Amino acid sequence: MFDAHPSIVIPPECQFIINLKKKYLGLDLWTAKTVSSFIADLKKQGLIESWKIDWSKLRDTLLSNVYRVDYALACKLVYLYSFSCFEKGNPLAIGDKNPGYSFYSKELQEIFPEAKFIYLCRDYRENHISIVRAGFEMSIIAATCRKWVGYYELMKNGCENGNLIVCRYENLALSPENELKKLLGFIGVPYSPTMLDYADYAEDVKREYFTNSYAWKLHKNILLPPISNKPMEWGAHLTREEIAIADYVVGKTGEELGYKKVYGRPNVRVRAAAIFGVGLAKANFFARIFLDALPSDARSFVDFRLRLYIEKLMRVFDLRR
Repeated sequence: MFDAHPSIVIPPECQFIINLKKKYLGLDLWTAKTVSSFIADLKKQGLIESWKIDWSKLRDTLLSNVYRVDYALACKLVYLYSFSCFEKGNPLAIGDKNPGYSFYSKELQEIFPEAKFIYLCRDYRENHISIVRAGFEMSIIAATCRKWVGYYELMKNGCENGNLIVCRYENLALSPENELKKLLGFIGVPYSPTMLDYADYAEDVKREYFTNSYAWKLHKNILLPPISNKPMEWGAHLTREEIAIADYVVGKTGEELGYKKVYGRPNVRVRAAAIFGVGLAKANFFARIFLDALPSDARSFVDFRLRLYIEKLMRVFDLRR
């Protein structure tokens, strides 16, 4: 939706900002050698090929402004020289739809003090069904729900007052124009009706951006309109025990975000059944600490490759069922 706005630039996912931060953020002065190194490192980033960056223009602009370039400006230029299937005018905002950045709101604010964050959430039970069906997670509801809570807590605790807004998927599906106007008002960009026409460009987006099968898997659902006329599936697809586990794991966070529980105080069986999945989710968060300790080159490689290896492992052992 947002990339369909003529004044907003949002390329596909690629976590290069965090991957390269350690190497380039602290530099007091960029040189021609720095520019060459930055572009070489950028080309190594997983999924960066889907951005179709105009490398010549990027290099020329960085070199012509080399004495006033810092890491924030270099990153912004990468976005501005990326390809878009949508018609663009004067850019008023640059954005990134990247769930992985939920871990790094503080770091992103360090680079971009003016940054604002939009957190899109969905009913935790419906979210479980959706991401398992898409092949992103194992079918362990305690794990997906603990991650659901964890991502939100990281964003809420990491953002400064006034630079975070929460949007419920269900509200966006029911009233997309009204919700988009609220979100655009938050970031200070006027509304454009073209934002609701993004699905018309689905084939163009697939052809131009996602020749990489893994990249297409990550993004194909964003080309579909939000589901507003479809009833919640979780009541029909989840067992009573799964629903009870989900309600227990999300705790007060679910109600804080406007989602009603079915069950109240959990029994011993539900608490015990949640232990393994909650442990898996916490291990995922702790793995980020290890990842962030790596040098930039190693971090970029491990972050992307690890996701591919986990995907293969899940497929081999059929861990989604």
